Amino acid sequence: MEERRDFTRIPTEAQMNVSPVPEGELEKTVSKNLSGGGILFSSETRYEPGTLLDIEVIGPSHENIAHVFEPLHKRIRVLRVEKDRPPYDIAGEFVQTES
Repeated sequence: MEERRDFTRIPTEAQMNVSPVPEGELEKTVSKNLSGGGILFSSETRYEPGTLLDIEVIGPSHENIAHVFEPLHKRIRVLRVEKDRPPYDIAGEFVQTES
């Protein structure tokens, strides 16, 4: 089977904050993988495809080199929900936001 993705997925387990747009309850969760086009994360909430979410991905602190990655702030659109019960795997694509 031919790979159709535009970006390579990178496995990552980073802390995340997820919030539905325009307003919703903040959920703390963990990412599973990340690419230039989107993210897959674990969630106790079943977000329906098409739902817009604001996410914050909190990168690890690297004490050995005294460097901290700034959190990634993005808006995503849910593409699909995997699994029939929690924790769900939520796949989302990054969407442009107006500044």
